[in-house]
Amino acid sequence: MKPVMWIFSLLFLLECCRCYSAPVNLKSATNVRAGVLVDITLPVGQVVIKPRVGEQLTYLLGPNTQILKSKRKTEPRNFHPGDEVVVRFRKSKTEFPLLYEITDKISADWLNTVRKQTMSVTLVQVGEGELTAEEGAERNPVTYRFTDKTLWGKSGKDASEKEFKPSETVYIVPRLLPSGGLMATAIADTPELAARLRERNMRTLTGTIKTVDIPRKIIKVETVSGDQRELALSADCMISTGKNFLPVTALKAGDQVSITLKRSTDGDRIVTRITLRTTGKSRKATPAALPRPASQRR
Repeated sequence: MKPVMWIFSLLFLLECCRCYSAPVNLKSATNVRAGVLVDITLPVGQVVIKPRVGEQLTYLLGPNTQILKSKRKTEPRNFHPGDEVVVRFRKSKTEFPLLYEITDKISADWLNTVRKQTMSVTLVQVGEGELTAEEGAERNPVTYRFTDKTLWGKSGKDASEKEFKPSETVYIVPRLLPSGGLMATAIADTPELAARLRERNMRTLTGTIKTVDIPRKIIKVETVSGDQRELALSADCMISTGKNFLPVTALKAGDQVSITLKRSTDGDRIVTRITLRTTGKSRKATPAALPRPASQRR
């Protein structure tokens, strides 16, 4: 064998040994596992599953573990070895993590949709910080939490939870909680209004400038959802074309912009950055418009 070929063969063998001795880390970064149920021991509440890849995993049922089958709450005894299951667990250093939920695949797929998409549901009850509703033709029960930060809208205007009654159809924008529970970030009587309220909770938005009040440092914007927003500019708001920085006087009605927002100390949304997406004329940055390095600011 030629020396060069011998060297390549040796390097290949070394690489194979390295790959064999360093197995791929199969542990998911999330707290969700899918697999086949191996055993569920009652009344101990010990659940053993075999993931699609890797060794068997053991979890514990808790008093608040959500158990769903065919999108309905059920008892642990209704799960059997061989069933396909999906579990969500609390990350901890204990030997057997506690389960937030265990579901069949049908319920898991449904929950995945409910947790990500704005849903049309029928209200059942609006309580203190929590509402229950039914989703779809099957009237699948679903529960949402809400807080004083949840946005409510009705008949195109801001509203409160007191204006919503059982049997009404509403559109709910969800946020997934670590436990798998649902937080309602916005609730409205139409999908269009729900989209506007959802946008109000976002840190960025796009739209068209309608008016610019230079002395007050306030702009009025029509967003892509059709919402009309009056927004104050922060003291150090940066305005740019993506390459060049511009003074606030460069902003004109009709400009299409991307806006970055933050909450002020009093809770209002203020603008920290505006990027002009399209402009009628090219606009050059002026020295006064260029931001000074932080070390030179006082």
